[in-house]
Amino acid sequence: MTRLKIVKKIELLIKKYKPKIIYTHYHGDLNIDHQILSKSVITATRPIQDSSVEAIYAFEVLSSSDYTFGINKNFQPNHFECIDKFVKIKINALKKYSGEMRDDPHSRSINNVINLSKLRGAQMFKSFAEAFVILKSYSK
Repeated sequence: MTRLKIVKKIELLIKKYKPKIIYTHYHGDLNIDHQILSKSVITATRPIQDSSVEAIYAFEVLSSSDYTFGINKNFQPNHFECIDKFVKIKINALKKYSGEMRDDPHSRSINNVINLSKLRGAQMFKSFAEAFVILKSYSK
């Protein structure tokens, strides 16, 4: 699928669902598909009249955002969301994603997902958090 087709598909989804916030992969991830999707989201959300989109947040993916080793710009979050009430749900969901999870000490192990959530929580004086890079933010 060409990048133009991906952009057009995203545009159709935005038109259909009218999201206020879009979450996408970080554009500096090691995975090429993450980079393509992130850049396609940015293209699909260029400012147009009557757009529903107010914000685009890029999330980090363990063993992709953290494995770039300086090849791409490192993930540097500037927005945090407390997940104290949801961390157990997150862990249970990740256990169903077993084909992608790894054993310790891999960064994409359940233990290290929890560790990162704790670190991100400590950065906002909470127990657990998710971190994001604000790619775009519009006031309405």
